[in-house]
Amino acid sequence: MPILLLDKPSGITSFQALRECNNLFAFTKYGHGGTLDPKATGLLPIFIDHDTIFSKICLLSSKKYEVICHLGVSTTTYDTEGELIECESKNIEPSIDKILESLKIFTGSYNQLPPIYSAVKINGKRLYSIARTKKNETLKSLKVKPRPITIYSIDLLNYIYPFLNLQVVCSSGTYVRSLVNDLGNYLHCGAHVSTLRRLGVSCFNSKMYTLDQLSSCNQIDREALLIQTSDLISEQPHILLSDYQIKKLSNGQKISYHDLIDSDSYLENQEYLLASTRKKLVGFGLIQDQFLKPTRMISNHTYN
Repeated sequence: MPILLLDKPSGITSFQALRECNNLFAFTKYGHGGTLDPKATGLLPIFIDHDTIFSKICLLSSKKYEVICHLGVSTTTYDTEGELIECESKNIEPSIDKILESLKIFTGSYNQLPPIYSAVKINGKRLYSIARTKKNETLKSLKVKPRPITIYSIDLLNYIYPFLNLQVVCSSGTYVRSLVNDLGNYLHCGAHVSTLRRLGVSCFNSKMYTLDQLSSCNQIDREALLIQTSDLISEQPHILLSDYQIKKLSNGQKISYHDLIDSDSYLENQEYLLASTRKKLVGFGLIQDQFLKPTRMISNHTYN
């Protein structure tokens, strides 16, 4: 049950990238581990067949990005796709000291407001769908809720006004576009994302491949580039189970906390990856009230 680490090109949606890969591999079922904006490039993990349930791992993992911010210009979408927004202080050129101060301010845990043009849902509808059909006055009345995020680090790579090059490590759910817009507001000059690239997801350390690289391979060589979900075990909190325990969980039964290997190391009310003693991933489970309860299991697990 493999995973493809795709280096998504700019100019296509994550779903379009999925379809391109399906044309090369002919997956029976597939899903990705976290949407990238159409203009963004970089790592898009694609989970194949039954491993699509493990895309949840990516959604919970930290991400690393490199972003070039264009200072002095704000847009409605916080990137190059939107309309320009006039800023009275757009000609202000922030000093390097002010830049470094702002990076410290926005490092840490806080509530972030997602962009209006984003995949966040309100009343079952994507925000970007609402934004494309509503007037500005209506958009301002939308009650978009801030979301808790964590910026683990922001490193300054280069600064030659108006371009600010940063490397950001952040939690799942963080919008780098919002971060850049907020930085621009703090610096009183406005800002938007010029280019954005996802460098990595914390649960993966393997090489990613472009569509051109994949299409130039024959089928055997192409499939050799896939990695296995079992490689995720060492990087994520997990519980090893016997075939008997896996069968019980697959039937919807729970297992006593004390019957688990290394039971003292597991935390109450935390969800874990579940794997066989042969390191084959089989699902997710929650430690609750001193029991391990199944939250989602692979239905086709084979028992020896």
